[in-house]
Amino acid sequence: MFLVFLVHLSQRLARSVAAVRQANEALEARVAAAGAEIERASDERHRLMAQASAAQERDRIYRDLHDNLGARLLSLVYGARDEQQANLARQALADMRTLIATSQVEGGALAALADDWRVEAELRCEDAGYQLAWSLQGDTPLSGRQRYQLERIQRELLSNAIEHSNGKRIEMAWRADADLLTLQVRDDGIGCAAEVGQGIDNIKARAADIGGRARWQPGITGGTCVDVQVPLSPDPGRTVPPSAQGA
Repeated sequence: MFLVFLVHLSQRLARSVAAVRQANEALEARVAAAGAEIERASDERHRLMAQASAAQERDRIYRDLHDNLGARLLSLVYGARDEQQANLARQALADMRTLIATSQVEGGALAALADDWRVEAELRCEDAGYQLAWSLQGDTPLSGRQRYQLERIQRELLSNAIEHSNGKRIEMAWRADADLLTLQVRDDGIGCAAEVGQGIDNIKARAADIGGRARWQPGITGGTCVDVQVPLSPDPGRTVPPSAQGA
């Protein structure tokens, strides 16, 4: 009987030891997981702090550029000896302002960004008494600079059509192929007599800034048709090939 008691006691002791060992292992695993989580949180906190610090430093540099270099370039514009020097100073000032503006814009997918652009265009056309036909084919990621310039190109083209076409309908069509992004804007108005004016020059300059080009031509059934083409390439120096530029 005593032996049976000893056997039973040893079995209970073994089970207790095993249970304690399992509990200890589980506790160690939980402690390790908690430590890893704390370390990840610490790393994430340091990363966020570093990003915030870098953003603050970048903003400071851009403010210095705008305030100091901008003031000097503006002085050159007004104090230039001739028109050529003044134009060079104006171009440098415009480039600096574009650099500062585009550096603060995040990129994104065309399809997601175009949703917001479409809503804005619909509201503007509705207010001006125009019918808007909108289409989007394909999708592509856009850099912050591409987003900045394309958004403003679309806005200026829409303004031109509303203010000068004297029509009733505006079509805006986006198309993203494998290596080319196209925006076509057409209206049914009186047509564009020539590619002149500050607004058109601005649009051409914006397209050229992201390696593209803008071209005006009469619409097939009247009005004006504007094609803006931008290459989709990792090479920032690439431009639309001559074969795609037309006349």
